[in-house]
Amino acid sequence: MDPGSTAGWISTVAMLGAVQGLFLATLLFAHGKNSVANKYLGIAMLGFSFDLLTTVYYGKGLDASFPHFFGADYSLALLDGPLIYLYAKSVSHGGRDFDRRNLFHFLPFALLVLFLAPFYMQTGVEKLAFRADPGANTWTSILSIINNLKFVYSL
Repeated sequence: MDPGSTAGWISTVAMLGAVQGLFLATLLFAHGKNSVANKYLGIAMLGFSFDLLTTVYYGKGLDASFPHFFGADYSLALLDGPLIYLYAKSVSHGGRDFDRRNLFHFLPFALLVLFLAPFYMQTGVEKLAFRADPGANTWTSILSIINNLKFVYSL
């Protein structure tokens, strides 16, 4: 890939953003004040950084060399809303301790991970076959439906 190409620049910016997010997450976990809120925001920053790293992963064509990571980011979008909501709630309510009832916010993420477990457990060869010809795989229609539902969920 040409270093001056758009994809090269996007991958570079995404990598820098991911590194910055990892640095910020480290600072948030190390900071003692508002520790519950900082943990929510730190976990959200880890998720955002991982999402940016997947931009590099796909943009640089690393999915062909490391197919086991293919689709690993698919369910992460369902963590963004609950983590930011719980962060805002924790900041506005004085940083109370973690309440187990908050785990219900992560139920859609957990259900999607369980549903996609067979896809995640596929071999690298199977994932490469899916990558080469998505139309020949039953996962294509399932993933497109889920993708539309993720959009509605994010509203």
